[in-house]
Amino acid sequence: MSAPAVSTRTILRDTAMQQLAVRKGQASVRVKSFAVSPRFLTEQETKQANTYCVVVTDEQMQGFTQAKRDASLTLKLVLYAYDTADPRAVLDAMIEDAHDIVMGLASHPDLQGLVWNIKPDSITTDEATTAAGPWAQALCQWTVQHSRA
Repeated sequence: MSAPAVSTRTILRDTAMQQLAVRKGQASVRVKSFAVSPRFLTEQETKQANTYCVVVTDEQMQGFTQAKRDASLTLKLVLYAYDTADPRAVLDAMIEDAHDIVMGLASHPDLQGLVWNIKPDSITTDEATTAAGPWAQALCQWTVQHSRA
């Protein structure tokens, strides 16, 4: 297997962002209106709209042969939810949508031959954010196992 021209980290991030964007407004998603960002947001940006921030980081090498190296990456989705009535309900719906989308990435054609397993690790929410106003946030993390040439 030859190495891809673009890093696995970038391909994974771009594919996750594309899959989120493709689902925007579809009947199958729980939250229809949202933005997608390849970076963490500023404090001001977190208060504008429902947003998924997609960040791929923390690669760990796991096994080596002459033909390939197995490694894992951390896929982080930081979710920012805004709703004047019930921001936590919107956040919970965004968490479920994120889980559905990320768990489908392993079978995406752009990741075939690169990614061989995606495992959810954690979902962390900040309960204090809902006390500060109509905003809520969560950090969802997955381990993505892949092979390097």
